[in-house]
This record gives sequence, C-alpha cells and structure tokens, in this order.
Amino acid sequence: MDTANVLRFELATLPTGPWRNGRGTTRVIASGSFSQNPDQWDYRLSLADISESGPFSTFKGIERSSLLLEGRSILLTDGEERQLRAGPLEIIQYDGEWPLSAVIGSNPARFLNLMIRRGFAAGTLKVLDGVSAIPAADLVMLLSLQDGCEVRTDDSSAPRKLNRYEGILLRGVASAVTPANPGASRATVLAAISRVKT
Repeated sequence: MDTANVLRFELATLPTGPWRNGRGTTRVIASGSFSQNPDQWDYRLSLADISESGPFSTFKGIERSSLLLEGRSILLTDGEERQLRAGPLEIIQYDGEWPLSAVIGSNPARFLNLMIRRGFAAGTLKVLDGVSAIPAADLVMLLSLQDGCEVRTDDSSAPRKLNRYEGILLRGVASAVTPANPGASRATVLAAISRVKT
C-alpha cells in the first residue's frame, strides 16, 4: 500500500514526453527541489528511450549518471577526447554541460538517468547484487530487474513485492531488498538522493 513516504511505480505506465531535441522520449520517475526556487528541480530520475543516434541535450550545473537498462551498448562522445561507453547495466557519469552525442548503432537503447544539481543535492546510482540493506535518505528509488523481488521497509511489517521494471520510491525510510533468488547478481537498481547541507 502506498503512503506519503512510500510510493510504487511501474516503468510501463509512467507518462511519456519528448526530449527537448526531439530525438528520444522521457518518462519521469521522480523530480524535486531542495531549494527555495519552485521552478528549479535539484534532482531528477527518469527513463529515456533513444531511437536513433544524435546529440544529447545539455544541462548547465547538472551532474549526470546514466545506466544502460536495455540495448547492446551506447557511446557518448563529443567527437574529440571524450568517449564514454556503456554496456548492459553499466553506468557512466558525466557533466551535463558537456556537448555529447549518443551513438547506438542499429539497436534502440534505454537509459535510466539520475540528474543532480551541484551544490543542492548529492546522489548515487548503482546496481545491487543479492540481498541488500538500504539506509534512509531524502529519496531512495529501488527498481527491480527480476520478477519476485521483495522490499521490506521500517514503516511496515509486510514486504512489498515487485516484478521486473516495477519500483518503489522511499522518502526517509530505511529498507531491505531481497531478490527472488537471494544470490542473484544485478537484481536491483538503487538510486539514493540527499540534500546538500550548507
């Protein structure tokens, strides 16, 4: 059951919108601000579907982490010294200001993106193996990569079950995640976001 601090989601049912440059689509998982500016987000989690090679949009003041959720590989390049490549379930990190283009070959790609505004938020994106304990943070996202995942939270005695590409958002709630096969590798994606205290 959803609460104010625990919210389930499914990637397939999230609203879809076009990229600013029109070369892909985005589904926003979570977005918010820690600052006093209601028109400025300080963190954003989203799913990007990339159908063709082409330039990425730039975001000034943003640090980006991207995980290749689907596709054989992706190369982000500025055509010169910057060459960032990711294979399946690999993560690349880069500055939002960099003028990069994506090269995906003949296969479409799906990216899970974490964007963080410098000076306002800090975040991590990683793929978890097996059973994991997750400390509380301002926002935690858990995305199951397999059917039958269980998430236990410290606000409920009953586990929440997730199938593939179902997830949960936790605000200030500690949790533990257990895949259907507790020894499975690369079973869950974790994103953790915290306010930068000044």
